[in-house]
Amino acid sequence: GLEICLDHAEGQLCRHLGGETVDVQLIVSAGMSIPTGPVCTAPGGLVFLSDGFAHTELSFNSLGLGTRAFPLPNGSGKSYNVGMVYGADAFVGLQQWIGDTIDTYAGYGFGARVPGSGTLPGGSAVSGPTGVKFAQVSALGDDWKNQISGFYDVVDYVQAQEIDRGLEDSVKAFLQKENVSTNALVEKEHAPMFPTVDIYGPLRVPSASRGTQ
Repeated sequence: GLEICLDHAEGQLCRHLGGETVDVQLIVSAGMSIPTGPVCTAPGGLVFLSDGFAHTELSFNSLGLGTRAFPLPNGSGKSYNVGMVYGADAFVGLQQWIGDTIDTYAGYGFGARVPGSGTLPGGSAVSGPTGVKFAQVSALGDDWKNQISGFYDVVDYVQAQEIDRGLEDSVKAFLQKENVSTNALVEKEHAPMFPTVDIYGPLRVPSASRGTQ
């Protein structure tokens, strides 16, 4: 099943299905997340979101309760019970890199999070793998900025790159000051600051008994 942006928030697909389910639910949007609207896959069914704000998500609707919503504490709306949501964007990658670097250096982290919480969908070197195969590749190559400037606002990527470089330089300087090997600096490939194609899978859907993957 396919939904476009506001279709998902309004629950158009689930309403059209009338209680039936789909194997895979696809959402394309600009400013949306999977829990924003109802999910009508069978338990374990795949839900993918590709958002124009440089963000992707995956959910398995693990309990099959994706059509049930609960109000948000701030009263701004509701969230649907879609289970764990694995998300990817430049901010998540940067957060993962900072957390893994601190943990690698100090030997201790903050909190006890399951893999996929605060990390990219595949997990991280410190938190461990999620079991979801995930990769990111450059969508437009090294010339990405010239290709989309004038068509799309690139200021978020530009500023993210500047902050990213500043953080990396600061961490390297700190490690040198502490006489710590830069091996404690987790590889920066985990935090791409440019448009990417996010690749999830391969993943098996509930209808896999019919040979579908």
